[in-house]
Amino acid sequence: AFADQEIKNEVLKHIHHAIEKLPEKSRRVMQMTVQGMRSGEIAKELNVSVQTVMNQKTSALKVIKMRVLERMFVVVVVAVLLM
Repeated sequence: AFADQEIKNEVLKHIHHAIEKLPEKSRRVMQMTVQGMRSGEIAKELNVSVQTVMNQKTSALKVIKMRVLERMFVVVVVAVLLM
């Protein structure tokens, strides 16, 4: 259980780090999404279309996935090398 929580915490840390590295508009959309806002609410708040919010989310998620996978790969490789 402890190891599972540690892995979860590590992944969440990398996700938040990846969000912080996004371009400003994508970062704001993803931060609002993480806070639980829906696409329509985000669009209204940012004064953009819902489609723009969806496009920002899609682009941001692709970048986040790649960055998190890259970082987790490094963590796994280091862990294996240390065994």
